[in-house]
Amino acid sequence: MNQPFESAVAIDTNIFLHLFHRGNDADAVNVNADSHIDNLLDAMQAASVVPILDSQNKIGSEYLAYLHSIMKEEDEMDTKRLILKYWIIDADPAVVQFDTNSELYKRIKKVIHERDEAVDRAFVFVAFSRGTVLITNDRRHILFGPNGERNTSTYNRRTRLMKETKKSRTKGGEILSSMEAHERM
Repeated sequence: MNQPFESAVAIDTNIFLHLFHRGNDADAVNVNADSHIDNLLDAMQAASVVPILDSQNKIGSEYLAYLHSIMKEEDEMDTKRLILKYWIIDADPAVVQFDTNSELYKRIKKVIHERDEAVDRAFVFVAFSRGTVLITNDRRHILFGPNGERNTSTYNRRTRLMKETKKSRTKGGEILSSMEAHERM
């Protein structure tokens, strides 16, 4: 396996939901039909990559809210739950100091401006602060943007986030979908 990522990566909650074919998006059931998320998370675990969390626990709180019930389900500990257990419980996460007054955060907020998307801003912030990858399938708030915003293959939220934060993010910070991240492995 290549080691295409730093020792720590930011992983959006939707990646773990898609691991179990769950989520709010219409095609959540199909996103991981080829099991690429299983393979990606397993390979990163084997390479001792750990998750990145924020110091204000926005990411950890979202993980708890969305993933705790999956961990507690009565099914036996199948492979997917063992993968999730590593990322949520066993791994010793890297923690990034979260600063909503920083230039980086202000630039992220210019692009992800929705009031209820503080956790999405936190995911981008920790990845860009650390100079590593955010793996997300959040098409609406991070990758492409909502309907009504000017979205094309060359002008979308991901592109705008990269452009807007160019001078304030740490080199190496980028945003990948789960499929793009898997292709790098």
